[in-house]
Amino acid sequence: MKKKGLIIGIVSAVAALAVIGGVVTAVVLKGKSNESYRVIKVQEVEGHSYVNRGDIKDLQTFDGMVLQSGDQVIVDGNSTLVLALDEDKFCYLEENTELKLTAEGTSANSKTKIELVKGALTVDVQNKLSDASSFDVTTPNSTMAIRGTVVRTEYYKNEKGEFISKYTLLEGQIVCVSVDSNGNVVETFELTQGEEILIGSLGNNSIREIDLEDLPYTALDIFDKVSDRLDKNGATYQDLKSLMEELEEKDYYTVTFMYGEDEFAVQEVKNGDKMVVPTLSPSSAGSWFGDINLPVDRDLTIYWR
Repeated sequence: MKKKGLIIGIVSAVAALAVIGGVVTAVVLKGKSNESYRVIKVQEVEGHSYVNRGDIKDLQTFDGMVLQSGDQVIVDGNSTLVLALDEDKFCYLEENTELKLTAEGTSANSKTKIELVKGALTVDVQNKLSDASSFDVTTPNSTMAIRGTVVRTEYYKNEKGEFISKYTLLEGQIVCVSVDSNGNVVETFELTQGEEILIGSLGNNSIREIDLEDLPYTALDIFDKVSDRLDKNGATYQDLKSLMEELEEKDYYTVTFMYGEDEFAVQEVKNGDKMVVPTLSPSSAGSWFGDINLPVDRDLTIYWR
C-alpha cells in the first residue's frame, strides 16, 4: 500500500506573518540575551486547510507558512496538516479538524494552548518542557497538560449524541481533567504509556488500554512514523507494527460518501483502484469534495459541499 508521508523538517528561522494589503510578508523577530521568540510553522500540507486570522478569513495554508498566535486552523476532509512549534514540538492535524492555537513567550518559557473545537490531532513534544513552560490541549469538556509526550486528542459526538474527548497516549505520561460547562474541574486522571481515556459530557469517564483497531488509518500512520524514534520494546509498539503490516496487505478499502451527518453511499474499492462517484447527487447544488480521482490506498470519507 502506498503511504502518504508526513515529513518533519527542522525549523531554524524565527518569523511571523504580516498580511498587508493582501500581500504576505515574513517578519523576523529577535529576542534579548540570546532568547528566541516562538515560531509556528506549517511543515506539510496534504489536501486543503485554511487559517482565519481576525478579520482575515480562509487564508489557504502552504508548506513553510508561518502562523501567528491566535490563528484558527481548519482542515478539510481527506486532508492533513503538520505544524512545527519551535524546533521540537509537532502537531499532526487529521481531516475535519478545527482548532485555535495560542503560542506565547520564548523558547525558554513557552506557553502553548490548543483549543480543539472538533476533529483530532496528535501532539509530539520531543523534549521535556522547562519548569517555566506549559503545553495544554483543551476541548469543551476537558483539559490536558503535556510535559513531554506523544498523545492523540479527539473530540467528537458518539452515536448516542454525547460529546466525547478521547486521549490516546503512545508515549510518556499526561494529566487530564474533566470540566463542567463553566470550566470547573470535575475529576482528574493520570495516564501512562499505552493507555487512553474517554471523557464524556455526561460524566461517563473510563481509562482503558489503547485499542489500536478503533483508530482511523491516518492516526495509525502518524503513530507509526512518530514511533520510529521511540522505544520499541513496549507491547503497544509491537501491536502497532503488526496492525500496520496487516493494513498494508488489505485488498479492498471502504469509501463512504457523506451528506451532512448521513451516509449517502458506501462502496468497496480495490487497493490501488479509483473510486466511482455516485451517479445521483444528494442535492441540486454542490459537489463531492476530496481526492476523488486518486488511487484508493486507505479507508476514505468523501463529503458533499
